[in-house]
Amino acid sequence: MDIAAYRSVVINPNRRWIVHVALAGGAVLCAVALGAAVLLMPEDKAAPTPAQETPDTPDTPGWVELPALAADTAPTGVGSGEETRITFDNQGDEAYVISWLEEDGTLTPYSTLAPGETYEQTSYSGHYWLVAKEDGTPVVMFQAANEPGHALIE
Repeated sequence: MDIAAYRSVVINPNRRWIVHVALAGGAVLCAVALGAAVLLMPEDKAAPTPAQETPDTPDTPGWVELPALAADTAPTGVGSGEETRITFDNQGDEAYVISWLEEDGTLTPYSTLAPGETYEQTSYSGHYWLVAKEDGTPVVMFQAANEPGHALIE
């Protein structure tokens, strides 16, 4: 664009609306493209995330009681299946640390439960969760199921 054309569009107050319309249109296109990019992003199913909402409870139909596995159980079939939830329910008389057992054997602590407390965690079916005393002594292990699960710690 030469200087005369620039002046006739940008500087001329009667034609300034053209620039405003072009800028507004560009902003709208950027917003639409960003929204589409967010919707098309792949979901990362590697690590569990803390649950944000708890619309139902372990007493709601559809929840299952997760079997307590021996703390020294060797995980088999560890994987990232469907997203699910686990509610850990500490009915014991001491505090426990809830940790996710990653596929490489690394323990990632997520919460410490005092006696009588519950904690809901988003997970994926097939993931293992270790419950340990605060000193690190393993107590019990749970494996996430396809359905939301209740993990009773006694």
